[in-house]
Amino acid sequence: MAHGFRTDLWTARRVADLIRRRFRVDYHPDHLRAWLRQRGCSPQKPRRRAKQKKQPVIDQWVANDWPRIQK
Repeated sequence: MAHGFRTDLWTARRVADLIRRRFRVDYHPDHLRAWLRQRGCSPQKPRRRAKQKKQPVIDQWVANDWPRIQK
């Protein structure tokens, strides 16, 4: 998102766009994808986490309510 994208998902198309904007060099996303995969890189999708997450409340629910519901 720091580079102007709506989400934090990194794809070959976005990397190619960033390279084009920053270095003025064009790479086709398909070729860039293959090049990145050869080097062990894959599209990166960040974990989704609730901003209002309250872990102690969740732990209490798992300990007390989940076993009752699971039965």
